[in-house]
Amino acid sequence: MQNKNLLVIGCGNIFTSFHYPILKTEPYQITAIVEPNKRNFENFVQKEGVSGITYYATLEEVNFENIDLALISSPSALHAATLEFLMAKSIHIFCEKPIFTQDPENVSLLIKHIQDYSKVIQVGYYRRFSNASNYIKNLIQTGVFGAVNYVNMKGGWPAKNDLPVSITDKKLSGGGITMDYGSHFIDHCFFWFNDVDLVDYADDSEGGIEINAAINLKSHSGIPIKIDLSWTNFMGNFIQVQFEKAIVFLGFNNPNSIEILDINFQSQNINLSKDIKRKTIETTTSPFLESPAKSEWIEFRKQMEGEKENISNLNQALKVSAIINGCYKTRKKLTLNWGY
Repeated sequence: MQNKNLLVIGCGNIFTSFHYPILKTEPYQITAIVEPNKRNFENFVQKEGVSGITYYATLEEVNFENIDLALISSPSALHAATLEFLMAKSIHIFCEKPIFTQDPENVSLLIKHIQDYSKVIQVGYYRRFSNASNYIKNLIQTGVFGAVNYVNMKGGWPAKNDLPVSITDKKLSGGGITMDYGSHFIDHCFFWFNDVDLVDYADDSEGGIEINAAINLKSHSGIPIKIDLSWTNFMGNFIQVQFEKAIVFLGFNNPNSIEILDINFQSQNINLSKDIKRKTIETTTSPFLESPAKSEWIEFRKQMEGEKENISNLNQALKVSAIINGCYKTRKKLTLNWGY
């Protein structure tokens, strides 16, 4: 693919630390950056030693004559309106997650526009591009360990006091840890089980920016899924899938490994050491040779070249946003004994 001219919307940490190292290895020329805080833009070009990038304070100022695609890495609450604006320019769009966090006006019309759009739109759910995640999906589909009985997900980190304003400002974020960390876990549920429904949701914000949250989902086949999220309690960042004959653990610090606790159900006492085997499976023989983040950009490029979605799924990304919206519309007060 020949170099394409890229417009970046949002020059904060998500772009500079996460996307830019990947974009330097991909066939894109960063032509322009939209960033209300000009100092962020100036710090970026100075640190990276780049030149020839046009600065814009607002999206309305941009000259789209030579723009081929755009990366939306602005605050989450702005994603829906930015998508609408860019679709009118008929360019390819890579949008950071989630597409919307609260019910925007005419959301059903927005979804229809996205589904009918002639160019590529991809949403940044990179965790589904990990070898470990795809290995577990295969375990679910093949039934090697029997049916799934239960899924437990935990995410967050403790005592985080340097969160960016895009998260801590309610107007900009549209929410707290549910839309930030929770959206990745909800996307995993759609990736593994195709469709899930919201059962109930509770957080500690009472309408503000939640720090702790608990989400209960259920797959269409009836599998209960529990998601605990916290920015104040240390609970790791992992998924536990309980099959009939094994418990499988996925930790996000290593996207190529899973741990399997193999249970021999011929014995009624599974606490006996002879009935339980622990083993770590390296999944590097799975499809991705690159990091999950790099792999999602590779698929985005291939879609622009005419290939179909493989791992990414735009319709499921829209459903993730709908679940998040449902969480915020039906929230209950979180009790103190949650998650353990």
